[in-house]
Amino acid sequence: MSNSSVENLLFSIIIPVFNNENYIKTCVQSVIDVCEENIDQSMFEIIMIDDGSSDRSPVICDELSSKYAVCKTIHTENYGVGHARNVGIRNANGKYITFLDSDDLWKKDDVHFKSILGLLKEERYDLFFVGYYRGDSDGNVVKENVLDEREYDGGLSAVKGMDYRTRHICSSWVRKGLVVKYEILFPEYLITYEDKFFLYLCCWCADKIAEFNFPLYIYRFNPMSVMNRKVDLYTSIGGMIQVNRAILSLRDLWKKRSREDDNEKVRYLFDVLATGNVLEIIRDFCYRSLDVKRLKQILYDNQLNYALENYDKVITDKTIIKQFEFFIKFPIIFAVKYRMIYISKSFFKCVIPTRMLSRLIGKRR
Repeated sequence: MSNSSVENLLFSIIIPVFNNENYIKTCVQSVIDVCEENIDQSMFEIIMIDDGSSDRSPVICDELSSKYAVCKTIHTENYGVGHARNVGIRNANGKYITFLDSDDLWKKDDVHFKSILGLLKEERYDLFFVGYYRGDSDGNVVKENVLDEREYDGGLSAVKGMDYRTRHICSSWVRKGLVVKYEILFPEYLITYEDKFFLYLCCWCADKIAEFNFPLYIYRFNPMSVMNRKVDLYTSIGGMIQVNRAILSLRDLWKKRSREDDNEKVRYLFDVLATGNVLEIIRDFCYRSLDVKRLKQILYDNQLNYALENYDKVITDKTIIKQFEFFIKFPIIFAVKYRMIYISKSFFKCVIPTRMLSRLIGKRR
């Protein structure tokens, strides 16, 4: 790609790839299908970072790069998704950056894509979210995560108000200049929650943030992906706490941001931010497993005492507060309850085919 064309790049799509030979071609092709009729190929790029794959993924990535001028493949050793995304960021030439996991895909929606293009060309926001879809294992849309359309200032309040469940890293578009100015990267030492870290920092450093309902990204259910594997409770919560502590250590970044908030306020914020995710992780753990011994140990883990004691300061939803209080008082009953919910959902998924279930859900909506 020539220097002149690099200067005209509107956005870069960064795709970390690790042993996804069955999905990567569909993933990239979905982006090509969305873009080819709506934007000149000289205005975007697709960067695939092969994270030391041992299957045919490296070969497939190279084939895609040979076939499409907009595709570029970078091969690295296996250092994890955080490192792979950072390699992509350092090699990205677009004014904006977005991310896509190699087992997921974009939905063909010209209206939504043109709306996103309009936002990119305006260059009004440092960061914006566009919503996303949840899909089944075939990539069919099952559910849409709807956002309340709004715009707001970055900083402490933006971080505190970010609902991680509806603001996925792959539904975000971030200005490359923001990432460069504040040296925002993914932590490469985390197994989980590296994307949460990145989004928190982007929200903290951005001047203007916005949310829209222009979803393209389909988060495909893949039982072999990191997010859908059975993850140890301590690994999940420990990773989240590491994120909070890592952010607390970035004092140089805070000074660059020139916010008036003092360190104690920020320290408190990221302590209680952990609380907002503890219940979700515990509930997810109970869905997938019923390890009562592990579950009881959480109540005696010193790292979590602060989060457990201060849940009411960060969680505002009364229903969630009641669930949290129920867990603290009756952890075993809580675990059994959510395990039974998971079993009943699994039963109905077996009885009713996935596509039929999707149609039924769609009709109800």
